[in-house]
Amino acid sequence: METIKKSYLINSDIDSVWDCLTNPEQMNKWGAQPSNFDLKVGGDFNMWGDYLTGRVTDFANNEFLEEDWTVDGMSEPSKVRFELAKEGDTTTVKLVHSNVPDGQRQELDYGWDEYYLGQIRDYLESKDQSHTLFKR
Repeated sequence: METIKKSYLINSDIDSVWDCLTNPEQMNKWGAQPSNFDLKVGGDFNMWGDYLTGRVTDFANNEFLEEDWTVDGMSEPSKVRFELAKEGDTTTVKLVHSNVPDGQRQELDYGWDEYYLGQIRDYLESKDQSHTLFKR
């Protein structure tokens, strides 16, 4: 098993970043549609239909979010932790994705940039947030 560690600086307030991580309406707008998210410990979520499914294991609003996370084809969940920090008018998101199956690190690392946190950053930093950004 492998671990992915990444950091993203997003030119947006921490409330908006948190909303993009936990609010299905915002998730659908940045490109994870269709999605559902039940923000409570033990709450289930899915994105891109059932391509990505998981369960919230712990969180503190606007501080951190921990999830069991399964991408289609994984035999057991991996672990994802987002840590958010406000830095002036920007937000830093630190990601730790552990228990990544051997051989899937490169694909998942790419996916964080192109389809997930990179998409959130692009969406929040765009001037017109009324449209959906979707690269998939």
